[in-house]
Amino acid sequence: MNEICPHCHQKIRERWESLSRGLIKDLVLIGEARDRKGINEIHLQKDLTLSKNEYNNCQKLRYFGLIAKTDKPGYWLLTRLGSNFLYNNEFIPKKKFIRNNRVVPEMNSEEYTNVAGVMRREKYWNKLEDYSGVQASLAI
Repeated sequence: MNEICPHCHQKIRERWESLSRGLIKDLVLIGEARDRKGINEIHLQKDLTLSKNEYNNCQKLRYFGLIAKTDKPGYWLLTRLGSNFLYNNEFIPKKKFIRNNRVVPEMNSEEYTNVAGVMRREKYWNKLEDYSGVQASLAI
């Protein structure tokens, strides 16, 4: 349910995010681009060939600490955690709780997953019903 902040009157938007096979594909593309360029500085539009959906969803990898913005506008890097997750099968929280586009660390899922666990999921991209609270906010 979306609430209103009593101080700034902004809608408070909350949801759970989880990784999908599509996001793992994006992460692989970022890792490959890093290896190809020889520098950990990837421009999502210039260095990768992403569909609009892939581009729009790619930033969700930052919620999990797998990628991070660089100081250069439009450029991202594969974090050490992202590299370990992708290449060494490290486990990370299965879901992250997002409030106003920021991770709420104390609300992390207690369940963990690795690349293999995400790839076993049936869904390639998460669907609208996968995000708690989204249906109610769209009905308004």
